Amino acid sequence: MVHTSPPPTPAPPDSAGLGQAVRLAPRRGPYAEPISRLTRAAFGAVRRSTRNVFAAAVLGGWVVVGVLIATQPPVVWLAVAVLTVAASLVPALQARWAWPWQAVILSESSRHRARLSAILGRTVSVQAGADWLLHNPGAPAADRMVVLGFIGHDDLAEALITQMPEASPEDVFWRAWEELGRDWRLTGRMEVGQAAALAAELPADRRRAALVAIDFATAMAALWDGRALRSLPSPTRAPLAAGSLPVVAIVRFPLLLASVAMLMIVVAMHLVLAAPRR
Repeated sequence: MVHTSPPPTPAPPDSAGLGQAVRLAPRRGPYAEPISRLTRAAFGAVRRSTRNVFAAAVLGGWVVVGVLIATQPPVVWLAVAVLTVAASLVPALQARWAWPWQAVILSESSRHRARLSAILGRTVSVQAGADWLLHNPGAPAADRMVVLGFIGHDDLAEALITQMPEASPEDVFWRAWEELGRDWRLTGRMEVGQAAALAAELPADRRRAALVAIDFATAMAALWDGRALRSLPSPTRAPLAAGSLPVVAIVRFPLLLASVAMLMIVVAMHLVLAAPRR
């Protein structure tokens, strides 16, 4: 499949600095916008639902609850409050097609963050990355690639692909995956066949991360080419594990959080009003 490549990155002022103690200024890399588009497409499906009729319905429900507090027994307004919170789930359920993609993004983001933490330590920031590169010019190529990409110097990172190890099938796959991204950036072509074949040969406990990375790259390229995320085949390689459904589809859904907060306030008000007076 042929895709339009992302905009080229301007050449760095000192590309000969690879492996030397030079300070590289953090910048916005060529993959930043494609990744941002993918994230907006997956998570925006939930956020956009807050602007539909359910927002008005839920807010109206809380007005009713407020009236019932003063005029009806607690069991009545509490039932309405629970129904109002349940109604706020409907928009999130409408966007359930995006949950598998959200799981893919979370999984890939977690993998990348874990690699950065293993290299940089507790402080993971672009400034910490620039400092680490300055003081570790002889670090393994794979580590420098991760940090270079993090601070936006993907072109320098890709120049180190030939130095990546190939001691195991997993090493071979991740080298092929880096080549996949480089070729897409330079030519606009996203051919995942070789990477997918290499991923299939990995042990089961390593295969899932590899397949999720392929899903992530394929979706990123497809969106950059103008396709809608919803038109792509749903990924099945990143199941909705703990953190995917409750944290992304529901907890990140602000209307639900507001409803739960209001329910707690209403219960607290009732307890105060019902407390015996001295």
